[in-house]
Amino acid sequence: MTFTEDWLGAVPVLDSDEQKRLHAQEVQEKELFVQAFRRLPECKGVTFKRTNPREADFDVQIFNGLDGRTGRWQWVLYRTDIVERLAFGEEVDVSSLTKSVCMALRSNVELTGGKVD
Repeated sequence: MTFTEDWLGAVPVLDSDEQKRLHAQEVQEKELFVQAFRRLPECKGVTFKRTNPREADFDVQIFNGLDGRTGRWQWVLYRTDIVERLAFGEEVDVSSLTKSVCMALRSNVELTGGKVD
């Protein structure tokens, strides 16, 4: 699994101070996700691809406070081969979000008979 932006190779355009602030916030939110990913038992056995995101079979988008929903984390899980949305949700904190993403990934892999390395 990887972040959608990493898998797509998106490079943000940071023309204004507001764009720079939002990008820094996004980077911090992703780091919080990665920290939770490393410690939660629900994510054990799942590999998060930061250095080679093109190898990932799944990608995830995370948001904190999307559409003004302050204090709420939103997520969407996709398959990278067909860019199909598999699952999505909203949680109250980054640990709950990360747990939900890993559980959704496992349930989708188990349904198709795949294995997460």
